Amino acid sequence: MVNLFVYGTLRNPSLRKKLLKRHIDHLPGKLRKYKKIFIKYKGEKYPLIIKSRKSNVNGFIFKVNNNDLKILDNYEDKIYKRVKVNLNDGLKAYVYRPDYYKIRS
Repeated sequence: MVNLFVYGTLRNPSLRKKLLKRHIDHLPGKLRKYKKIFIKYKGEKYPLIIKSRKSNVNGFIFKVNNNDLKILDNYEDKIYKRVKVNLNDGLKAYVYRPDYYKIRS
């Protein structure tokens, strides 16, 4: 099991249950030195995180397995890539952050 930090639509427990076929408990978390913004992409509004020295992003942390990650990778739009980050409390977690090359293409 690994930690996953979410800051957008995956904070919704109903959506997570629909995708993963089970309830997953979460804890509050904070990603330091990033801020959340929204962009319009293909006519839809998407939350993104970008580096920012003085900002933090609030979200949720939950434990997922490799199969969960595959499902969530497929759910996330191609403009996101999954990377490992350090959270404020010292935990390491995966997060979906923008793949800037794919946003421009």
